[in-house]
Amino acid sequence: MNTSTKHVWVTGECAAVRLQAMAALPPADVSVSCHRLLRGPYTGVSSVLADLVPRIQRQWPDLVWAHRFAILTVAPQLEDVIGPVEKNLTMSSTGEERTRYQGGLGRRASHGVTELLVSYAVRRDQGPLVLNFDAVDAADFTDQEFLAILLRRAAPDQVHVRIGAAPSTLPDELVSALQAHTDPKHVPGAEPPPVRGDDELLHAFIESGGTSDDPAERDAWLRADAGRRAALHDAQADRLIRTGDFGHRLGAVPYHLEHGSDPGGAGVAAFEVAVNHCIGNGLYEAARELATRACAITDPVRQHREYCLFVAKMALSISPTEPDQAEKMLNDLRRRYPYPKVHMSTSYSIAMLYTKFYPPARRDHAVAKAFAQNGIAIASSTPNPQDRAFYTAFHRNGLALIELNTGNLTEALRLVTSGIELLEQELPADKHQLHHSVLFHNRARLHQALGMFDEAKRDFDRAIELDPNFSEYLYDRGSLARLRGDADAAIADYEKAMSLSAPYPEAYYSRGDTRASNGDTTGALADFDYVLELEPDHVDALINRAALLLESGDVDRAAADVQRGLGLAPDSAHLLCAQGLIALETGDHPAARTSFQAALAVDPAMHAALVNHAVLDYEEGDFDAAVEKLTGALDHVNDDPDLWFNRGVAHQAAERYAAAIDDYTAALALPGADRAELQRQSDLCRTAMGTPLTPAGTQ
Repeated sequence: MNTSTKHVWVTGECAAVRLQAMAALPPADVSVSCHRLLRGPYTGVSSVLADLVPRIQRQWPDLVWAHRFAILTVAPQLEDVIGPVEKNLTMSSTGEERTRYQGGLGRRASHGVTELLVSYAVRRDQGPLVLNFDAVDAADFTDQEFLAILLRRAAPDQVHVRIGAAPSTLPDELVSALQAHTDPKHVPGAEPPPVRGDDELLHAFIESGGTSDDPAERDAWLRADAGRRAALHDAQADRLIRTGDFGHRLGAVPYHLEHGSDPGGAGVAAFEVAVNHCIGNGLYEAARELATRACAITDPVRQHREYCLFVAKMALSISPTEPDQAEKMLNDLRRRYPYPKVHMSTSYSIAMLYTKFYPPARRDHAVAKAFAQNGIAIASSTPNPQDRAFYTAFHRNGLALIELNTGNLTEALRLVTSGIELLEQELPADKHQLHHSVLFHNRARLHQALGMFDEAKRDFDRAIELDPNFSEYLYDRGSLARLRGDADAAIADYEKAMSLSAPYPEAYYSRGDTRASNGDTTGALADFDYVLELEPDHVDALINRAALLLESGDVDRAAADVQRGLGLAPDSAHLLCAQGLIALETGDHPAARTSFQAALAVDPAMHAALVNHAVLDYEEGDFDAAVEKLTGALDHVNDDPDLWFNRGVAHQAAERYAAAIDDYTAALALPGADRAELQRQSDLCRTAMGTPLTPAGTQ
């Protein structure tokens, strides 16, 4: 197939001209609209998967299974094709049982689906897989994020992507990907469409699910009799509910019912399903839009439960980005309603704003604590004993976070422990298992922070026993194993965590770091390479890969990583130090000195910068400066015999022989010391001082 060496970006004012331009190109394997009113989040990518996954499943089921979590995050209805998969408690819990909301799943899924599409294209070996995505300007953020990743990661000769969009503001990541990886093509406006009657125009607009950008169709919809228009929307909603899949319940079904004959009844119920799904799956941009539309058709007096739910979910969805607006929404609920449950839940949410979501300068842990205590007071007055236990444990866990943020780890530990005990005393074993696992996980992290590693291990084990398929629990237990010095257990947990999730960089970064510490340079480099394939701006991966490349003698690649890293984090002491090490390697001592000085200006205690700057001082004859820097390094790391030896050498060069002997003696007491060389240098010092040599074997 004759395709471009780049992906294609078609811009035009209306879908008709964009689709016409795409149709003039070589045929696509799949063409989809990404308009969010069709299927909500993942409208475009889920439509692609609905077409391709059944084909891939028939030919290469192993490929589908390897990417099952990404597929089902994007298109949960495809479980009928794939078969049942391992579910964690977040996936299987509903209603009040669901107390864990996980952000970032969409980005993981985007990487997983990208890898699925590339692997499929390679396996089928029929030239590039060609995919057309239109209406990207009207897509949900999830589709836009996916397309940014796909454009960056997929070579056009494997997966050839064509993007159609009206001129508009797009997310920065997508704009960067479009500019870097596509050939832009702008198409002018279309010829006027054939004249159609109002009835045909009305049907066309409604059948488009409100996505039509034809002004004549929209005008006909606006002019139509309200009752007839509502009846047509009802019919479309009914058809999609009967014959569509779950994706339509996040897009077209709520749209049609909000414009149908019963927006306050059927419409509100449809939005409740959509909003709860989006919040539960971390789809916060979609949740905000859906909840906003839902509030407009919900009567805050007659439907106070639904209204409170929509406002609370809207506030939750914007808390990380617009905490001020979230607090206004929550306070509006507190003013409107006298219900204890409303004041209990909003107290918790406002407490989280003040301890977690506001920028550091605006955070006020005392205010957060006051709201959290109010939530606990209401929770402890709940009449039903099981509900009382659950709500109290939940709100104490929130207070524990505030105590943690103020440095009071012991009180945080007490609060979480009291919550665990309350659930164990009052609830049957099969109730609120998710929150029980959350409490064990939180207590494990507190034990770890307090240096109580055995207790932390037991709590991680309990959390994993309750929720064995939750990737993050395994990842965190792996990090604890590494702290305990058990690299094999750490890697085993990291790899199990990887197997239960679409790819996320933290797991591969941590495995790479562990491998590097174990001397597995090849494995570590492979992990850091993959992390940087996922997230090219991952500064820590750039730092660690540069260090390994430098150790391996690949100075040019190390320098490229350092340069890229400094572009992202110009004040990184690690990168500045690495820049100095590269300059040392190439013999540019003045540049090395400048870099080490810059690193020490950021972090005066940085070990590698102190030691290597001391080497430069020594080589230039400034022995006192070398001793000063090595002393600074020893203040932080005093069990390294080489450090004591190096400072001894600097003292010796400055003719401070007694001080040199003291350092050599300190080095001899440490494991791994070069005893013969230390003895020889000590004897040279004694000779220079005119004192008797130490008999062999007495030190």
